[in-house]
Amino acid sequence: MKTRRMARMRNQALLFAALTIFTFINLVPLIWAALTSVKNPADAFTIPPTIFFQPTLEYHREVWCAARLHARQPVGGKAADRDRDEHRAGRDDQAVD
Repeated sequence: MKTRRMARMRNQALLFAALTIFTFINLVPLIWAALTSVKNPADAFTIPPTIFFQPTLEYHREVWCAARLHARQPVGGKAADRDRDEHRAGRDDQAVD
């Protein structure tokens, strides 16, 4: 009985260790992405990667404010035409360079 109990405890410990390693391996990319999202572009694209940096939420704020502005505009109509024309104009400017 005691050997079964010890074998069961060993199996549970091995399972716990394997699940802990698996969880860590799967969480590292998510943590890396979250940390990269609060870096300045200069810090985000340095090689080797910057470990210590000054976090900023400026780019998150830009995305949310832009999304809020676009949510207020009706689908189609003049606003959609203006956005499409601006997008095409931006693409044409890049093609000339």
